[in-house]
Amino acid sequence: MKALKPKLMYYDSLNANITSSNVIFKELSLPIIGQKKIKMIIPFEVESLLPFTLDQAVIDCIVTKEDTKEKSSDILVAAVKKDVVEQFIKLFTAADFNVDKITIDIFELYALYKSIPKYKNIDSIAALVDVEFNSTKIAILLNNQLKYIRVISKGLVNIIKQIANNNQKDPNELMQNILNFGLNNLETESLKQSAKDAFNEFFQEIKFTILAFVNKLKTQENLKLILLTGSITDIPSITEFAENTFGTECHVLEAKKIIHNGKIHSKISSISNHSLISIATALPSPITDDFNLYVEHQAKVESKTLTYQILALSVLTLILLFTLSGYSYWRVRGIKKITAQTEKQAINALNKTFKLKKVTTLVEANKQALKELKKQETAWKQLSLTNRYSFLKYLSELSKCINFKQTQLSLTSIEIKEDTIKLFGAVPEYKQVTELQNQLQCPIFKPIPKIQHFNFKSEPIVLTIKTDEGI
Repeated sequence: MKALKPKLMYYDSLNANITSSNVIFKELSLPIIGQKKIKMIIPFEVESLLPFTLDQAVIDCIVTKEDTKEKSSDILVAAVKKDVVEQFIKLFTAADFNVDKITIDIFELYALYKSIPKYKNIDSIAALVDVEFNSTKIAILLNNQLKYIRVISKGLVNIIKQIANNNQKDPNELMQNILNFGLNNLETESLKQSAKDAFNEFFQEIKFTILAFVNKLKTQENLKLILLTGSITDIPSITEFAENTFGTECHVLEAKKIIHNGKIHSKISSISNHSLISIATALPSPITDDFNLYVEHQAKVESKTLTYQILALSVLTLILLFTLSGYSYWRVRGIKKITAQTEKQAINALNKTFKLKKVTTLVEANKQALKELKKQETAWKQLSLTNRYSFLKYLSELSKCINFKQTQLSLTSIEIKEDTIKLFGAVPEYKQVTELQNQLQCPIFKPIPKIQHFNFKSEPIVLTIKTDEGI
């Protein structure tokens, strides 16, 4: 790695990925949205699900689905042991590299897949299968949402060794021949058949894993696509072989096409598909932009630096600062929590009283409640000494005109203003509509348009008061 640095000349940031075999994945559904809020609570949500304690873990997550209407998020949490992350960072610091971001290979592959327009509308089940030299990563997607991840500790090297042992061949030479010429152009028919049997056995194991996850999804959707990536895709005609084995449409995600897609400018003419994960890690994506296992390590280093600076002061000052800081932190946190709960209770109370439309803040709730209150006050003011008898007169005349038994009229509400009355309700059928139409031709009201429907709960019948009634 030290020899690599002089060749890089300069770079904007250094992103590195940890293999999924070192990661524990947990899918969660939370009744909140927003990365900041989610990251505050995920340690408490996953603590009981981890095989090691929380203080030994480095945790972060990606959002796989966000429902702004329901205010909910589906997330995939990744937890790595802290010593694994620290050992990983040491590889770079030993070579005098400063790491900016540590991510996970399968997350970056998923983000790259989601960025390709061709795959944006996959509305069933798809599988990402990344076959590297020593391991295979499988990701299951439902409607383009990452659901499950599985790592198999078997890769291209294991398959080649199996073929070489069965045919007394040199594994390195056999690997090169297969990568260059494929499975159909080996030396002998027996070697071809042996190679096909080994790859078929390997693909059958992958197929079994995929189908197990598909059954676990408990959905009516079927497996529509398998996307192959990694070292195995450098083998000629491997796509056709995989389709025959899986019985499902298979595509290969080629590294060369990614770096020559018209938006990325690269001077590299050819690149192995083995580098696809590295390309995905380097490319920005809204899915993984906020994912960084290195953040906790940075916080730890900064905390140590701050501690050394504070230790330069007296022990008494250190204790005092920590005491005040701790007390203030918990007090503020408690106040914020109480404030948030109180604000939520106030919003719920206002919503229950005034039946407000969608509100998220107390300010907005108060604003809508005040508006509704003024509206109600205006309505009550209309029942002043000068006009309340007019309203009673309107209702009296209306009751005289309508024969409720004959029309079987069911009123849900009546809205009375200065010169109009709105009737909300319904009659059983169109037969009563005609009867109601005739009865509403009262002397006190102006003629009304023809009633079009027997149900007028949402669009009321509007009666206009004649101004010359003298009421």
